[in-house]
Amino acid sequence: MIDLHCHILPKLDDGPDIVTESVDMCKQAIADGTTDIVATPHFFDGHHDVNLEVRDIYLKKINLFLHQSGLPLRLHAGAEVRLVPKLGKLLRNPHRLCINQSRYMLIELPSVIPQTLEQELYDLQLIGCVPILAHPERYEYIQRNPDFLLHLASSGVLGQITAQSLLGGFGEKCRRCAELLVHNRTAHFVASDAHSSSARPPLLAAARARIEHIAGHIEARAMFEERPRAVLRNRPVSIQSPLPSTPRTISDLVERLATLL
Repeated sequence: MIDLHCHILPKLDDGPDIVTESVDMCKQAIADGTTDIVATPHFFDGHHDVNLEVRDIYLKKINLFLHQSGLPLRLHAGAEVRLVPKLGKLLRNPHRLCINQSRYMLIELPSVIPQTLEQELYDLQLIGCVPILAHPERYEYIQRNPDFLLHLASSGVLGQITAQSLLGGFGEKCRRCAELLVHNRTAHFVASDAHSSSARPPLLAAARARIEHIAGHIEARAMFEERPRAVLRNRPVSIQSPLPSTPRTISDLVERLATLL
């Protein structure tokens, strides 16, 4: 499995404080079946504006340790970028913030929906980035209206839900919303959003089992392996057209029923 969203590097944000904690997280991920992790420290969140050179130094050190120790895990560079006003115009070298220097950028939405959201995301697309929205199921405005993501998904914006959301770790509303986004085809990846080896560990296997139960083995493989691999390789991500929560046409109803069979 491939984890596209993980706060695994030490001393950068609200993730681990020491290198040994990062190593413990790596070992947990390996035991759980993960082969690749994207290190995504916070950027532009007002608290942890990460120095990318420092990120790359820690990334290199931990990858070297993993290699020398014979541990089958690879870390890749990324960031969790807060969507601030005119983000697309602020970034001088956006691909340094993208996952593995691809076109795919992990975007954290503000807690209150901005009126300019669609334009901000479109501006990112204009500079060659594909936004991946981090944990949309955890925002109250999306829990109230999951179909909010339909237009964004139709315009090429991707979604990543958190593994613990599927398991009830953020409450029942969040769990129901996460499952609905899977059924709506507006969630395309599952990632750990891990911050430590204890409070929120880098574990995916249980969430994958849940996806297999609600969406089938093919979609689970796509969410945990095929689509994340395409992101790492900077290739197009294969997705299906999104579906509204309430079918609006006979065609919508047929497709909705097909996802439940």
